[in-house]
Amino acid sequence: MKKKFKNIAIIGKSPKFIKIIYSLFGKSYIQKYSWRSINSLRLNDKLIKNKPDLILICGYDYQSYWYSYKRYYYNNITAPLQLVKFLKKKNTLIIYIDTANKLKNQQHIFKRSTFSRYEYAKKELAYNLYKNFTNLRILSVPIIKDNKNKAEIYGNFITKTLFNILIHINLVNSINIIKLKKLIKNINLVKKNYKPTKLKPLNLKIPRSLMIDRILRFIHD
Repeated sequence: MKKKFKNIAIIGKSPKFIKIIYSLFGKSYIQKYSWRSINSLRLNDKLIKNKPDLILICGYDYQSYWYSYKRYYYNNITAPLQLVKFLKKKNTLIIYIDTANKLKNQQHIFKRSTFSRYEYAKKELAYNLYKNFTNLRILSVPIIKDNKNKAEIYGNFITKTLFNILIHINLVNSINIIKLKKLIKNINLVKKNYKPTKLKPLNLKIPRSLMIDRILRFIHD
């Protein structure tokens, strides 16, 4: 990415993505927005110092597994979309970190539906961003691992241990931080006309735990 960005906005406070952005654009003015605070933000001029040249979207409300469907949808799709519309200017580059189309490291038929709240929210936001913005790059990212091949995911010790085992036996797709940083650095090589998947939600009105949601996604993958 040769272009310099004077002002950057990061929607979501994922430490790994914040670290990557600071390493690539350390001299830029970087403003961060916590994902769970988006729905309560007042979208006025007091919210920002300068309109960003680059917006990175990399979040999800992990508490929303227990929300009503209406609140879950608003927090993860409607609210961040409204914030992007408010922040962007004509030439703002938008980078969206989407979840991979599949968890398992195997071929399968094209997926048209999901039982996972997480997967649906990520894909639904990707689809809405695609419909609203032309200067958009979407990165479909599998499970991220650190330099010790350990999963960098949200969850407790048991969840992380399980995914570490799945990575070790090569049952799930994964990407390390170094490769992820290269993808973001060379974002202009990503297809502009990539059309995200529009998934049909299945039984998503039923609240569930993070673990159950991941199991449902893994089984349906």
